Amino acid sequence: MEDNKNLNDESVLVKIAGRDQAYCMDAAERHIGALLGDDGGGVLRTASNQIVSFAGISADKRGNFLLEQGIAISKISLGTDWDRDGEKVFTIDKSQIQNLHNIAKQHAQDDSYPDNDVRLNAVAAELGQARKANESAAISLAAGGGDKIKSMFEISINNRSGYHFYYVSMATGFHTMVLAVDFRNPCLLRYKLYDQGGVADEGDFQNFAEDLRKILGHYCLWSHTNKLYKAISKQSLSNNNIFYGGTIKFWKITR
Repeated sequence: MEDNKNLNDESVLVKIAGRDQAYCMDAAERHIGALLGDDGGGVLRTASNQIVSFAGISADKRGNFLLEQGIAISKISLGTDWDRDGEKVFTIDKSQIQNLHNIAKQHAQDDSYPDNDVRLNAVAAELGQARKANESAAISLAAGGGDKIKSMFEISINNRSGYHFYYVSMATGFHTMVLAVDFRNPCLLRYKLYDQGGVADEGDFQNFAEDLRKILGHYCLWSHTNKLYKAISKQSLSNNNIFYGGTIKFWKITR
């Protein structure tokens, strides 16, 4: 694929970010479409100019599709000590996950609720409070994890001046984002993470590993809270609802 001028201009993401997006995958799709020369209002299209459908497709599958199609040229996969795939640069405090499950279990076994709607409101409130209180401590950087993350992105950027963009699957596909790394000045290396709400996080790239740790903790606990809530709504809560992992995957968009 030939160089696209939009890949040298982060402003195309700013324009898209202000629009009303249905959800994160839709926003990411439009961001990537804009970077590849779309007017910003469409999504990625096939060779015959048909809109690509991603209904029911996870961010992980979508990212791999971009790689297969040559829209992405490489992949960085980061994981926790609990994940089967990805470079294990994070460790997860399983007690934080277990605590959420225990809260849900207590509500599920409480027979005092007049109906399940009241139960759901109560469990949603308590799970939300517990998630917010503990998400910053849920994920830690493993020994040498920060250096590994830095090295993987240095290899990906390859000292090439300009912007570098990545399609991002956060917390094993729970959330979809787009990462913009500003490498125009290596001494002032910065990043921004975009989702359907606009700029979700930004900062000095020197702090990227630590910032990722916090972001992953947020979305890991949020993902698990959602799974527990859905299990209670279907009255199907069990130990099978416990999931300790959380990968972050980055697919670099070709220039």
